[in-house]
Amino acid sequence: MEPRTHSMRQQTGFTLVELLAVMAIIGILAGITAGAVTGLGGQGINAQIASDTNAIETAADRFLNDSFPETFPVAALLSGAEDLGVRTIDFDAALPQDPTKTFVPDSAALVSYRIDTVTGRVFTADDGAALAPPPDSRLDASFSDLSPSGNPVVTFELNMGKNRAAVEELRIQGPGGFVLGGTALPSGSKVGKLEITFGNDNPWRSGHEISVDTDLVATGRAHEWEMAADYTTATSDSDNSSVTGVRESAATLTHSLTISASGDLGVPGKLFLVMDRTGLTKTQNEATETWVLTIFDNAQDSAGVVIVPEERLITNPSVSKVYRWLTEEHSTIQVDDIFVPVAGRLSIVIKDLVAATATPSPSPTPGPTPTATPPPTPTPAPLTLVQTIDGTQGGGIAFLNTVDVAVDAGDNIRVIETDIVTFDGRLKSFDKEGDPISPTTVLDQPKSVAIDATGRSVVVEGFTFTIATRDPDGTLVSSFPTTANSLSVDVGQDGNYLVGQSPAGVRQFSPAGVLLQTFGASDFIGSSVEGVAVDPTSGRFCANDSTGVADWVLLFNSNGTFNSVFATGIPQPLGLAVDASGNVYVSQSISGPRIHIFQPNGSLIDTIGPDPALISTPRGIAIDSDGRIILADGPVVKIFSGLP
Repeated sequence: MEPRTHSMRQQTGFTLVELLAVMAIIGILAGITAGAVTGLGGQGINAQIASDTNAIETAADRFLNDSFPETFPVAALLSGAEDLGVRTIDFDAALPQDPTKTFVPDSAALVSYRIDTVTGRVFTADDGAALAPPPDSRLDASFSDLSPSGNPVVTFELNMGKNRAAVEELRIQGPGGFVLGGTALPSGSKVGKLEITFGNDNPWRSGHEISVDTDLVATGRAHEWEMAADYTTATSDSDNSSVTGVRESAATLTHSLTISASGDLGVPGKLFLVMDRTGLTKTQNEATETWVLTIFDNAQDSAGVVIVPEERLITNPSVSKVYRWLTEEHSTIQVDDIFVPVAGRLSIVIKDLVAATATPSPSPTPGPTPTATPPPTPTPAPLTLVQTIDGTQGGGIAFLNTVDVAVDAGDNIRVIETDIVTFDGRLKSFDKEGDPISPTTVLDQPKSVAIDATGRSVVVEGFTFTIATRDPDGTLVSSFPTTANSLSVDVGQDGNYLVGQSPAGVRQFSPAGVLLQTFGASDFIGSSVEGVAVDPTSGRFCANDSTGVADWVLLFNSNGTFNSVFATGIPQPLGLAVDASGNVYVSQSISGPRIHIFQPNGSLIDTIGPDPALISTPRGIAIDSDGRIILADGPVVKIFSGLP
């Protein structure tokens, strides 16, 4: 993550819009109280905390932008505390240039809200926990055998960052169909191995990677395996010499792995890895850590001989398709019973092996033919701001807060905005040059807009989260309620509507309002789907805002089945679009707002920003026929030149 770029500016008074923004922020955050989480189960508490964290993060970012000199609303670091770049949110903080303007009234929240002062990310921690950043873990899975009903050796690779809160428990859930065995093996049976590597940024022997290895063995107790890691055996990978002091000079720590379900008959199989921290005093990792956990295909004795050949430890599903494993973690600073998602490559494709084909007869090798050296690929030209629409064109009313944009077949632009105080909204249409072509239509809390094949606007609006279809002049044609917290919409090539919702999921409706299907609920790991876009081949891209922990863009097939994780690590991806070539555009709204542009294969092509002079609060995004990028950016719509 890049650090925030600060810009110098002259101290000025507050405008009316700025004052209204501060009032709105205070109004939102004043509602975050202890009663919001009291009495809820773990899942409900997690959802409430996630929602509150998003609101506080947005407010903290605006506080930073409104303050002079720029500063976050945080409490000072206690004397003697280790500075890991984290501070506690101070709900009584005031703007430096005007102490009468405070961040928010006192909060009675049951958790401690923290901010990473480098990235601006807000997160929660247990009250009184050490001031350490949350984990930035990544878990990747690989299977040696991907055939239906195969018996693979499975490797999980967990990567954890230095000076991040240490992981205490990792929960891995396999999709239904995978069968987990070995739940009642004799004590001491080898079922796998654990290889721990500390990076060369370690404090014990800097510049050397350090390894600690151990076996994964059955305990003789049902459903329980364990790994007794002896850290006194730590060795340098460079010269194989012994290294002392590793893990606070701990001797043996016994990490446990519990199998909670068999995984057959559609029941998800679960693996719970609990990391022993007995006697450890530091809450953060002292070095970059990599844990490679390998689960064998069959259990072995101490000599490596398979002891029960018919006892498979993991068996693949019998049906060929894409299966996604899910992972979540609990760290040393997190509230009890609260787990957060872990990013990584966890999609497993089970498929039949392709039959071998006959080897063709060899052909004579032709003589070498000289070829010209191809010219170097030119670096893409910078994407430049070419036009701004502020709503006043043609004598109109200036925009306050643009939310989303859409472009029709004639490159006319539809814009929706929402008042940041009253939440009333408006819909307005402009031609390609930015001149208004329709009267302003007043809407009830609009959230997203798309355009169907006939040129009509499809808008998510209202407390009832209604999908309204309107003619280009704004006249209402039809509407229907979605009976859920709908946030985003796009129109598929089949004319049906894809609606992103909260809790995270996507529903497909016919234009008449008939619910056709629901998909993605088990694939999303965050709180809401803030953007939905359809590519030219009807593949579905869904931007998932995962509450500041691991923000994803997920790709779904045309039938709604999960395809893959397209992109990760984009804080609050509130806007999503796909151009005629299949390139994907994602707007990042915080921590250095910018636009990410990806090729269809997920490779990053280019970015716009972070530069406050170009982008400030990006949300909805659309691409016209010339490839120009249309962006809803606070009180204006900005148009950038397209890819070369």
